[in-house]
Amino acid sequence: MSDAEICRVTAEDAPLIAQHRLLLFEEEGGYERTQLDMMYAALQSWLPERIAQEEYLGWFMIVDSQVAAGIGLWLRARSPTPRNLSLTIGHFCDVYTYPAFRRRGFARRLLKTAFRWCADHDLHSFSLAATEQGRPLYESFGFTSDHGAMILGSLPNSEDSSR
Repeated sequence: MSDAEICRVTAEDAPLIAQHRLLLFEEEGGYERTQLDMMYAALQSWLPERIAQEEYLGWFMIVDSQVAAGIGLWLRARSPTPRNLSLTIGHFCDVYTYPAFRRRGFARRLLKTAFRWCADHDLHSFSLAATEQGRPLYESFGFTSDHGAMILGSLPNSEDSSR
């Protein structure tokens, strides 16, 4: 295996980052093609400004002059809680390794790189949405599942919420 190197993403990398997210959701399954295509287009529009403002950071693993894997870190504002006064949470997203490059530790190396950046910038609070395939990796870093989280995917019908 040749040497692999890690580089920071730029705004020009938005289409490739969007492709990583698209591939993640395609592999997960359960989505209509139109949903995936709309997400891909929206993400390509959303990412460049976030990257330019360093609200979204990312790194690629490069092997033989091609991207083998990537990771994103979205810096999100949050309110303080009694147990965590931090006003920013790092949300890991778009963690993807192309199938030909899996099981080589690239995602682990990218996470370590992101965590080094976080340590240098005093960021200590993180979240992510794990796939079943990625869960063991995240757990090895100490991530735990928070079953208290609840998600609402659309506005409730006003008649349903009046109870």
